[in-house]
Amino acid sequence: MKNYPTDEELNAFLEKLEQQELYAPEHLKEEIMKKIFPPELPKTEEKKTVPFAVYVLKVAAGMAAALTLLIVNPFRDGSDISRAGVLQEEDRPRITREDLNDPEYRAKKPETLFDRLNNGVREAKEKILANDL
Repeated sequence: MKNYPTDEELNAFLEKLEQQELYAPEHLKEEIMKKIFPPELPKTEEKKTVPFAVYVLKVAAGMAAALTLLIVNPFRDGSDISRAGVLQEEDRPRITREDLNDPEYRAKKPETLFDRLNNGVREAKEKILANDL
């Protein structure tokens, strides 16, 4: 064996330890108390609040922008603002396939934003397919 203490030596050592009084280190109590009850740090950081006037100005600017968008919206029929330029079903002209294929109809039909976007996408697609990009 590797110089392990015998049973008698272990028993003698234990009896000696039991006769002595054991004391905890002095700093142990303080460390435990600090971990259980951490000291409160002074609050130096204050909550940032937005002044009421700034809030009111932001809301007013948002309302003005919304009203501007509603008013500037292009109307098809300026006489009836309540409809906001939306044609009712009975007011819409009936368009047939023949009308869409007719060059005269296309020439007198005003170009809308959708038409412009559609034509732009069509031209880009044709350029890509023709490798002209």
